[in-house]
Amino acid sequence: MHLNPVRIKNYAKRGIEEKIKIVKEYVWSSYAGYCNVKKRQGFVDYRMIVGMLSKKDDSKGRKVYEQFVYDGILKDMNITFWEDVKGQAVLGTESFVDFIYERFLADRNIDKKEQTKIKELTRGPETPEEIAKKVVEVFGVKDEKELFQKYTRNRYARSVFIELCRKHLGAKISKAELGRQIGNMSGAAINENRKRIFEVIKKNKEVGKLYQRVEEKLK
Repeated sequence: MHLNPVRIKNYAKRGIEEKIKIVKEYVWSSYAGYCNVKKRQGFVDYRMIVGMLSKKDDSKGRKVYEQFVYDGILKDMNITFWEDVKGQAVLGTESFVDFIYERFLADRNIDKKEQTKIKELTRGPETPEEIAKKVVEVFGVKDEKELFQKYTRNRYARSVFIELCRKHLGAKISKAELGRQIGNMSGAAINENRKRIFEVIKKNKEVGKLYQRVEEKLK
């Protein structure tokens, strides 16, 4: 976090001395207190962090932490830091990016005008048809069109199809548009289907296994 002030793109090409100065003087950072006891705040426990690098929170320990931060600046300058940042917000492994998307974005209606880079976080299928092909394959449905019909003999397959469309496409298109594409469903009906299919999965292990198989194919 102490490097955040110089990790914005505007400062990416600035020199090491200038970056160090910015980090030291950034008014909203607790960094200064880690290196200078006179600049400490009473509500910050500096000892824990300093103790991770040095045995004691003394002048030597504070110097070790200061060097640690400088080394971090040098490391950032030697890598293409921003190339691996997804959606202008997430830096980490592919599995971590997937976790962030699933946990915080999959169920939200994202304003694409406000968050134009959000598509970098989205994974998997782009259309209901892509999802339908996998559901048909796993559930053994003869005609893919059945999944888009309100009334069908393959109700579990359709219910799984609807839920996976909600999960994988919910941050890519509006719920109203999604409902139109999968059989003129309302947003409320899509949400109700979610509750219903997970109740089925709790009681019917076979449906749960088929659901997981479709998920694996989509990934």
